[in-house]
Amino acid sequence: QGDYADDYHLLSYKALSALNWVSRHCGHVPWTLHADDDLLIDVFLLQEVLQKLNTSHKQFLCKLTKGPVNRRGRYKVTKEEFSNNWYPSYCQGPVWVLATQYLPSLLQASTRVNYLWVDDVYITGLLARQTNLTINNIKSKVASGRYKKTDVGKKIAWFHLNVKMSTIWPDILQYHKKRKKEEASESV
Repeated sequence: QGDYADDYHLLSYKALSALNWVSRHCGHVPWTLHADDDLLIDVFLLQEVLQKLNTSHKQFLCKLTKGPVNRRGRYKVTKEEFSNNWYPSYCQGPVWVLATQYLPSLLQASTRVNYLWVDDVYITGLLARQTNLTINNIKSKVASGRYKKTDVGKKIAWFHLNVKMSTIWPDILQYHKKRKKEEASESV
């Protein structure tokens, strides 16, 4: 728990609180995954991707994005909050992964970088830049919108889908069970 109101303009505090908790209680865990609650993750494929990397990779794995600062509407950011007209490259919010050992450097950077309530930009853009973390764009492994069964085994995560996520999970399980059987029969 953090000592702040649950307000949209305090999302970066919420993210920092989570990073602090993970850093303090799970520092031995090799990877930290940030995922929205309306996201489905193929944990089997994610594990395969992470096993091919080592934790010395000083980079976020995510869907890279960059865009102009929104100056109007409900989610506007004022010039006082962020003076640039464009955000730095950052991870699109639904999902990102980072080696846990780099969380303390992000937390330290938050003491030097001006607060911005747009948590994706703040954590994975501004703080990452301050700590020399880069972004490994896994855009091709993140799906949004339409679900296609042929994406199973190729996509790590799905969000904003046109189907219930519970209908996808059986496809994921079936795919990986079949693949495991095929690998076992090949090794015999």
